[in-house]
Amino acid sequence: MPEMPEAMKEPTEEGLEAALEYWWEAGYYLQLTGEAGPFEQVSADQCVICDSLADNFDEIYGSGGWSTGAEYKIEDLVVDLNDDGTGSMIVVVREGPTHQYRSNGQEYASKDADKSFRTHWTGYASYEDNSEQWVIEELIVQSDSEINE
Repeated sequence: MPEMPEAMKEPTEEGLEAALEYWWEAGYYLQLTGEAGPFEQVSADQCVICDSLADNFDEIYGSGGWSTGAEYKIEDLVVDLNDDGTGSMIVVVREGPTHQYRSNGQEYASKDADKSFRTHWTGYASYEDNSEQWVIEELIVQSDSEINE
């Protein structure tokens, strides 16, 4: 289970960077286990991609399936703080292959299951005073490209 870094409890650029890194780590944990708690803790209630990911893995694990998870590496990260307690970010993530299985062991069909991608994301987050931590409000894919290895 990922451990929330203390840095993400600070309303600083370093805190925002730590929150985004934790979001990815908690997302990977969600993929491997179906346990959404850590992921939801760092995701805003209205975050569309966050809800979609949590719902997808809830469905997979809830029906007895499982996932190998997509290993990731943050290759580039730029954050910018605003005066209103929000921050924007640009992040480039390398995501590895992932396989998802039904309870009977049959793999969900995906033409991209064996591929790795470099994905460019933009997003924003807010520092919540009541919980004293950053939460990811939204991340949006701007572009992705297959990595040929």
